[in-house]
Amino acid sequence: ADSRSAMTVRRSRDGGGSWEQMETVYSGPAAYSQLAVLGDRLLVMFEQGRIDYRESIQLTWLDLQPR
Repeated sequence: ADSRSAMTVRRSRDGGGSWEQMETVYSGPAAYSQLAVLGDRLLVMFEQGRIDYRESIQLTWLDLQPR
């Protein structure tokens, strides 16, 4: 069984020495992401679906501003 799920973005503030969870962008089946920065947003494009991660392509964004 394939267990690709919970598309989560993590960030490092120390050059990759440690990683913190930024946000889960999709909790269902998900895989193969691409990231891009546009202004103060992080664009996340990834495969996602309800039953299988290969059902569709999703584009979403996260704000990069500190909370």
